[in-house]
Amino acid sequence: MAAEVAPLQQLKLPSGPSVITAEQKYWKTFKNQLVIPTPTEVPVTHITVPVANPTGESNDLFAVTAGPRVQIFSAKTRKLVKTFTRFADNARSGEIRRDARILVAGEDSGRIQVFDVKSRAILKTWTQHKQPVWTTKFSPTDMTTLMSASDDRSVRLWDLPSSESSSVFLGHSDYVRSGAFIPGNMSNLLVSGSYDNTVRVWDPRTPTSSSSVMTFKHQAPIEDVLPLSSGTTILASAGNQISVLDLVAAKPRHVITNHQKTVTSLSTASNDRRVVSAALDGHIKIYETTGWNVVAGAKYPSPILAVRIITAGANRDDRHLAVGNEATREREREKEMESLLAGTIARHDKAKNKRKRQAAATKRLDMIGEDIACLTRRRKTTVP
Repeated sequence: MAAEVAPLQQLKLPSGPSVITAEQKYWKTFKNQLVIPTPTEVPVTHITVPVANPTGESNDLFAVTAGPRVQIFSAKTRKLVKTFTRFADNARSGEIRRDARILVAGEDSGRIQVFDVKSRAILKTWTQHKQPVWTTKFSPTDMTTLMSASDDRSVRLWDLPSSESSSVFLGHSDYVRSGAFIPGNMSNLLVSGSYDNTVRVWDPRTPTSSSSVMTFKHQAPIEDVLPLSSGTTILASAGNQISVLDLVAAKPRHVITNHQKTVTSLSTASNDRRVVSAALDGHIKIYETTGWNVVAGAKYPSPILAVRIITAGANRDDRHLAVGNEATREREREKEMESLLAGTIARHDKAKNKRKRQAAATKRLDMIGEDIACLTRRRKTTVP
C-alpha cells in the first residue's frame, strides 16, 4: 500500500533586496529629456559648467563645444543663449568663467581665445601652443588665471593681462588631452592626463617646470582627469578603467572596471558624493564615492564623448544630466536600414541627397550630427 502524500510546509525565506533602490529612484527622476541637435557633423567633445562662486552659487549657464563653435545654454530653460563661431578650426573645451562674463576656448589650430560673453568680442588671443589645445580651464580661486593642455605635450598657465604664458610645464611625452586645477587647499597645483599613460601633478612654485611633483603611471592613454573638491583625490580614466588616485599617499587607492570600452568623460554629482562616467560603450554609470560601487546607470544607443551634471542654486543641487551622444545619427541609420528592408532605399537616398544639395546651396551645415540629451530632475527628491 502506497504511503500517503502530505503537502510540505511552506518555507519562508527572507525578503530579497528592493527591485529599485533609493539611488535608482533618485536618478530615475531625471526626466523630460530634451534632445538638442548641434548644427555640425563633428562630435560634441565637451560640456562644461562654471566653477561655483565662493558663496556656492553658480551662474545658470553651461557651455557645449562641438566642431567650430561653442554654444551657451541656460540651465533654467535649456535654451540656447549664445553661439561663438569665430574659430579657425574645431573648438575645444569652451568654458565660462564663474562670473559669466568671459568664455575661454582652445582650438585645433593651437590657438586659445578669450571672449566677452555679452558682446562676443575677442578679448585675448594666445598662439604659443603649436598643436591642438584640448583643455582650457579657469582657476577656481583667481579670476584672471587660466590653464591649458595641448597635443604639443605641454601644459601652460596663463594670466589674462599678459600676452604670453606665465608658466610652461614640460614632461609628458605624448598628447595632453585633459587637465584641471586641483581645488581646496591645493588650488595652486595642476593635474594633467596624457596619451603617454601618465597623470602628472604640477606645482608652479617649483624651480623647474620640466619635472612634475607627482606622477601616476597607467596601462592606457588618459582621456580625462577629475579632481574632487577635497583636493586630495583625483580620478583618471585610462582605457576602460577609472583609477582613484590618493595625493596624500601618492598612490592609487582603487580601480573601477565597470565599462567595456574607453571611458571618455567624468563628472561629479551630488556635491562630490557621486561621480558619473561615460564611455564609448554608450553607458553612463554613477558611483558612490565611499566604496566606489555602481549605484545607477543608463544606456544610450551610441558612443558618448561628454557627460556633465549641471548644478544650480546655493546648494549646488543636481539640475540636469547633459550627455553628448550620436542619437540623431543613430536615427538616420535606423531609417536607412528600414528603407533597405522595405525596398525603398532608392527613394531614401534620393531624399537624403536632396537635403545635402539644399544645405550646400544655402551654405549651411548639415543638421545630422551629434546630439545633446539634456535631462531635467524633478524637484523634491534628494539623493540618499
